[in-house]
Amino acid sequence: MDNNLLDLKKGEEAEVVAFDGGRMMARRLEGMGIRPGKRISRISSQFMGGPVVVSVDGRQTAIGRGMASQVRVRALEEDNTE
Repeated sequence: MDNNLLDLKKGEEAEVVAFDGGRMMARRLEGMGIRPGKRISRISSQFMGGPVVVSVDGRQTAIGRGMASQVRVRALEEDNTE
């Protein structure tokens, strides 16, 4: 099941699946290195609004909550073979 970036918990990693926004938003996200197929993890977010800090390819970037809600992600399966 696909979720959006806001659904990720702090430290959770996922794969970017698609964008719900328009072409300009997609270009802006791709300029930040956020594109379908990339692994992304949520680093932090501000309480009661504010930007969401994510990590992609070892770089941290802040994304507004509105834009983050348009980034569709799929949580990565954890390897629990203990």
